[in-house]
Amino acid sequence: MRVLVLGPPVTPAVSNPQLEQLKQDLEQRLPGVRFEVRDDGRASERAEDEFEHIRAEVSATDPDLVVWQVGTPDAMASTDPGEFGDVIGDAAAWLRAHDVRLVLVDPPFVPDVAHESVYERIVRELSDVAKTRNLNLVRRYSLMEHWNDERERSRPAPTGKILKPCLSEVIAETIVQASLQ
Repeated sequence: MRVLVLGPPVTPAVSNPQLEQLKQDLEQRLPGVRFEVRDDGRASERAEDEFEHIRAEVSATDPDLVVWQVGTPDAMASTDPGEFGDVIGDAAAWLRAHDVRLVLVDPPFVPDVAHESVYERIVRELSDVAKTRNLNLVRRYSLMEHWNDERERSRPAPTGKILKPCLSEVIAETIVQASLQ
């Protein structure tokens, strides 16, 4: 199965070792299925621009599945959530028409920053679109928020220690669920 990863890193500091970890997590969950995991190597853009890139990448690489971490640039650009949702819906429909499965990954939670409310609008819209259109969504924002809350409750922790959860297992599990649909 060919997997194309788009957008900013889906695991902290994505590089070949992290892509290899995702591949291993997938192969562990689906024994006998060989995976080829490829990162497009580009920085993330607004969803509208990414959709154009998706079309080109799908034509060039013929993936079976796209993992698309989307929303951060749209949140930072104050994109209208409805317009953002429309683009996600259009991209999902286009991928379905080309027999490519899609797993969306929403933006990361970043604690203690003033612009967090900007993210929440996009995260909420992405969740609504995923639910309405029956799309696979890794709720990275909520998961990281939960992990942050757990860390806060378990203080005292060494100051300056940054929570670096491994998301490849969560993403792999979502991909497995998507492949079974």
